[in-house]
Amino acid sequence: MSNLRQRAGEVRIRVGGNTQETASLVDSLPNGDMALKEPSNLNDPTSTPALRYTADALYMLGNISSLVDVKWFLGIPFNDTTNLRLQIAEVGEAVLDSGGYLLGFQVGNEPDLYAAHGVRPSTYSPYDYFGEVGILVDAVNNDNSIPVKNNLVVPSVSGTWTPEDVFNTGIVTSYDNSLGYLAVEHYPTDNCYAQYGIGSPVDPQTVFPDYLNHTS
Repeated sequence: MSNLRQRAGEVRIRVGGNTQETASLVDSLPNGDMALKEPSNLNDPTSTPALRYTADALYMLGNISSLVDVKWFLGIPFNDTTNLRLQIAEVGEAVLDSGGYLLGFQVGNEPDLYAAHGVRPSTYSPYDYFGEVGILVDAVNNDNSIPVKNNLVVPSVSGTWTPEDVFNTGIVTSYDNSLGYLAVEHYPTDNCYAQYGIGSPVDPQTVFPDYLNHTS
């Protein structure tokens, strides 16, 4: 991290991904652990576990930042918008924002894959995502333990939807006061076959050069 910071000036890291969607902040875990993975949706083709973690995980991020000035994106769980779990935002801002180490909170990780992964109905659309983002925006605005209201990250699509598919819902203009970043997640390829038998085998060494340019 120190080398990256010296070369690039600043290091920004996203903590989350598929695991953020079912993550829950808990007071403590057995044996003093700060994170624990448990079986979750058995129909999810990625077999993503449910994550339980304590505030120690966020304090650890703060300690890393104090040493090498890393800044963080975190993800708010989005698997159940009828029962939002905002503790990561409440504690994350308390621990990280005072040092300027917190950049923002991702609202949904690859929502365009929700239907394919069996975590939303098959009819789930950009307009459904727009509506659920609105639910979270209202919840954040009504939560006095989340002082920063304008650092949310959307839409974080993977390519099944285009960014324009989501932008055409009016998401940017409707939630402008709550958004801090617009993001997409693009991977030139993947090697899901190695773990899940999805797609085709990929030789990492062969495709590595594709990740060293901006043309893929």
